[in-house]
Parts: sequence; C-alpha cells; structure tokens
Amino acid sequence: METAGKKDLQKENMFLTLILWVLLCVGCTVWMLFAASRKTIVISDTQSQEREILTENGLQDNAAERYEMSFREEPGREKSFSIPLGKEIRAEDVIVENRYQDRELWIYIQNGEAHLYGENTVVGDVAPIVSGYCERKKDGVILKMQLEEVLEYRTVMEDNTMVVTYESPKEVYDHIVVIDPAWGGEETGTVMRGYAEKTLTLQIAQYLPKMLEEQDIRIYFTRQEDTTVSEEDRLALIDRVDADLYIRISGEADARDTSRYGISAFYNESFYIPGFGNVQLADVLTRSVTVASGNRAEGVFAAKEDSILQKISIPAAQINVGYLTHPKEGELLGRAEYREKLAQGIADAITEVCTDEQ
Repeated sequence: METAGKKDLQKENMFLTLILWVLLCVGCTVWMLFAASRKTIVISDTQSQEREILTENGLQDNAAERYEMSFREEPGREKSFSIPLGKEIRAEDVIVENRYQDRELWIYIQNGEAHLYGENTVVGDVAPIVSGYCERKKDGVILKMQLEEVLEYRTVMEDNTMVVTYESPKEVYDHIVVIDPAWGGEETGTVMRGYAEKTLTLQIAQYLPKMLEEQDIRIYFTRQEDTTVSEEDRLALIDRVDADLYIRISGEADARDTSRYGISAFYNESFYIPGFGNVQLADVLTRSVTVASGNRAEGVFAAKEDSILQKISIPAAQINVGYLTHPKEGELLGRAEYREKLAQGIADAITEVCTDEQ
C-alpha cells in the first residue's frame, strides 16, 4: 500500500510539472508574440550607416511621385503621433533618420506605397510638425517631415502603425555637446600634401560618438558631411539643442615658420562664466589631447575678435590639433591611427568636464 501511494504521488508530481512547463511555454510564446508586435525601430543620426544606405540606393534624388502629408491633432496623445505603414511592412523594412541640422525627420519604408500617405492622416500630438510629404522611390517611399525644433525620437511598431514619441534633448540627456568641425564644402581651410583641413576636422569628429556611447552625453554636429555651413547655422544649433558645451575642432598652419608644431586651444576671454568657463574648457582640452596624442602643448590663447567663440555664451573653446605646415606633424595628421588618438583626447576632455559637473 505504501509503495502504491508513493507511485501515485510521483505521478501527481510529474503531472504538475508537465502542467507548469506547458504554462511556461505558453507564457513565453505569448510574450514573444507581444514583443514581435511592438518592435522598436532604430533611430539613426545622419552620420550613421543607415544614411549611407539611403545615399547608395539613390533614394534622395529624382522623386517620381510626391504626396503632401496631412496631420491631425488627437486629444490625449502627448508627445507622440502615429504613422500608417501598410499591411506587409516589417520593422526591418523601416529606417528612421533624425536630420537635426535641418530640423527634419526622415522615414524610409521599403516596399511602402506612396498613395497610402495621400489617403491617410498622421494623428496624435503633431504640434511640432510644420509640414510633410511622401516621395515615391524605386523600392519604397521616404516620408520627410519638417519640425519647428530639434527633437529626440523613439519609434515602436504596433500592428500596421509606427508610433513616434519625442522629447526635447534636455529631457533625454544630462549633457549636450555641440561639436563643430571647422570648414567644409567650398571652405577647405589649409591644404597641404593634397590633404585639406576640412577633411581632417570631420574625420576626427566622427570618432567621438562611438567613444562616448556608454555615457549620458549627446553629441550634435554642426556638419557631418563635406558641406558648407554658415556661421549663423553653427550658432543656431547651439541654441536649438540647448547645449552645455561647444567645441570647435580645427587644424593650424604657419607657412612662414614651418618648424612650429603642437596642440593649442583658444577661448573667449571677454565673456566670463563663473565656475567652469571658457579658459577652463580650453585648458582641459589642450591637456587631454596632448596626453592622448603623445604630442606637445603649444599653449592656451585668447581668441581673435572675429572668432565664432566671441558669439557664444556657454563654455566654448577651439582645439587646434596640430600644424599641417610642419613636415612631421602634417604627416601624422594624415594617419587614421593618429587622428583617432586626437579624438580620444577630445572625448576624454568631454568626459572629465561632464563628470566634474555632476
């Protein structure tokens, strides 16, 4: 009798275990289906691979068909709006770009149908949207929306709709830094050995996001391509993102004395900021970049009257990463591994400043 009772108890335990496993499997399946129905779509900035994909596919040019998009305010939808996608669209078919320099949001939808956006309305809290239109491309569509301000976005796919939530940069990040690669486009800066200063400054800047990605620091660039950017637009970006720091990256040149070399920085001496200000930022930058590159510091100097630094009211400095006119230093500046060291020095300075301010 006792043996039979034990067998019955074992059977009962096995049955309960089986039930628990079934419930667990069902629960996991439900969760996976729920997660799949709410896939997050990655937001990219204009310097990322996603933008290169758009360019390579020729998606930015020769729109064959265009539809004006319509927008409708929907009560109760604070800081979010919904965009229809179509029945067969998957999360991996969508690329979202925050083109903050132009205050634009671009959404590429592979296999998307243009007429859908002439027939349907984007609904929600659409107050920041000025206008928008849809362009048909050879393998999909691009939605281009003009915004009143620079915003940070997050997107989630729900059924056949993409929900876009947005916040101001200050609501998302503790520290905001504007990086200004000098020159660009028609403005080449110094050109030595066939290598332009505008290229040098941009290449150094492009290392920074990866170096700072683990920190609560948002980097905004005044330019991310070889384009001409006016001083007014560079200054406007500082205000639009409510930046905490401004750093201009430049090279140096002295055709009359090609023996000059080293790292230097400039600051606005006429604008005093209590606590941590312009001269302190210039000093930290010079020290950090000099150490990271293994170079020498030439010094910290007051900026000239025509410098952009004279028009900025937050801690701001210009870091000169070396002399293109010096034979050896000019050669170093042309090497990717050396430019990465210079960028690491700038990243270290940003980290030091932002950590001290906490």
